[in-house]
This record gives sequence, structure tokens and C-alpha cells, in this order.
Amino acid sequence: MASSASLAFANGLVEMLLPGGKGVLAMLQAYFDESEHTESGMFCIAGYGMFSHQVRRFNKEWGQLFGARALHMKHLAHSRGEFEGISKDEKDRLLAGAVKIINKRAAFAVVAWCNVQEIRAALANRIVARIPGLENPYSLCHYMCMLSVGSISRKRDAGKVAYIFESGYHSPGAVTQLITEFSKDPSFVETVALQSHTFADKRSFPPLQAADLLAYEWVKRMREPLQPLRRTMRELVACERVQYEAHYLGGHAVYPFMDGVERLAVDQVMENFDRDQQRAAERSKQLERDGDDD
Repeated sequence: MASSASLAFANGLVEMLLPGGKGVLAMLQAYFDESEHTESGMFCIAGYGMFSHQVRRFNKEWGQLFGARALHMKHLAHSRGEFEGISKDEKDRLLAGAVKIINKRAAFAVVAWCNVQEIRAALANRIVARIPGLENPYSLCHYMCMLSVGSISRKRDAGKVAYIFESGYHSPGAVTQLITEFSKDPSFVETVALQSHTFADKRSFPPLQAADLLAYEWVKRMREPLQPLRRTMRELVACERVQYEAHYLGGHAVYPFMDGVERLAVDQVMENFDRDQQRAAERSKQLERDGDDD
């Protein structure tokens, strides 16, 4: 069984984001992890959205399946770490069980992937490369995932979203900067339905292990597109109750995407400038009034 302390901590976060388990704020949590294959340059961020009551059930069932072990797909796939010496039958049993829990408890899945070298080349001499938080392929994929989550939340009338990212990210600083900078614009907060964001360890937050599984399987599929679909991937995407949205940042589509990001960024800069000008004018008037009082 997973440690009671870990599950209590994870369930405690759910309560903190949604006091009493009622209401609409942070009713939805989105858990994201990433995977990268450096030789091919393939990078992916993937995650699952779950409603708060399903997170609690997910945590319990996941702990019953994996016990004290935390699922790292690279470790399970290659029989390393906590899964050293595991038999193929046991590996298949764990994966089948994990898929069953995900398909039962997740509401939706979001994936964004790219070729890192291609995006870095596309970023050259672009305005978007100088926007804080959007200057690299990793944060661009995060941005796309958050846009997708916000869209799903609005369509489902699910309210605000608590975003939980795996703490072992390539660029946690860039993601934090992305959210910090763009959160100054109320329209961004509304667009991505942002209630909060945090970085957490997948051992303490089991849904992050599900995100790890999806990210791993997605990169493997993108590296081997002509191979038969792996059983785990096939059973995940075939589940009709879980909505999947996937976004490829590459090819000809990447340039219109960057154009759109740049337009939004310019609009935000102008909005911030107008707001700062208005505040400066109000301060000036207040100083004049204070001087008249003297």
C-alpha cells in the first residue's frame, strides 16, 4: 500500500484547493509530467484532468495497485529502480491495472509535443523568443496545454483549475515565469481557468504518475509511428469516457501558432502600458491634491 502520509498529503492538497469538497473553484485538477528522447529531439508534456472526488478515489486505487512504489515508466519499462527484477507478467499486470484506473477516474487528457531542435530553429529572430516564459520549446508546450485545459473547463462549465506540475521539470523556472507574467493579464487567467499552480513530487501525488505514463507512451509512439500501437497506448486512447486532446507544435502549423502568441503578447504589453500610464496619472493627480491641501 502507498504510505498513508503520502495519500494524506495528496488528499490534503485537494481539500486545500476545494475546501469541504464543494463549490466550483478548483473543482478540477490538471496533473502534468513530461518526457523527452534526446537522440530524436522529441519532447512531450502530457497530463490528465480529474475532478476532486475522482482524485481521492484514484489515489486509493493507485496505492492498492503499486503499494509503496512510485511509477516511473522508464524504470518500469527497463526493470530499474523500484522495479528491478520485475517479471514481464507482473509488469503487464501493473500496466493493465494502471490503465483501468486512469480510464475509470480521469475526465480528460491533454498532450502537446514537438521536436526541440525544430522549435528552437523556428524561434530564431522571433518576438516570441523574447517573451518571458515563452522563450523555449518546453514552455511553449506548457502554454498550449494550459490553453487546451482552459477550453475544456469552459465547455464543461467546470470552473477554475488547479494545475499541478511534476517537480522534476526541465524548466520549472520558465513555467513559473510564464504563469507569473501572463497572470498579470486577467484575460489569460480566464482563458486557462487558472486557480493555482504548484510543482510536486510524483510519489506524493499519484495522478502525476499517470501523467508520466501518458507522456512516456506518447513519445515512444511519436518515435515509432509506423509500428503497431502498443497495447497500453491503444487501451488508453480507446476509452470513450476520457476526452483526449493532442497538439503537435511543428511543421507548418508552428508559425501561425507563434504569430498568434506574439499578437497576444503585444496586446498584453500595450494593455499593461495603458494601465501603468493610468496609474501614473492618478498618482500625479493625488500628489497635486495633497499639495493643494498643504
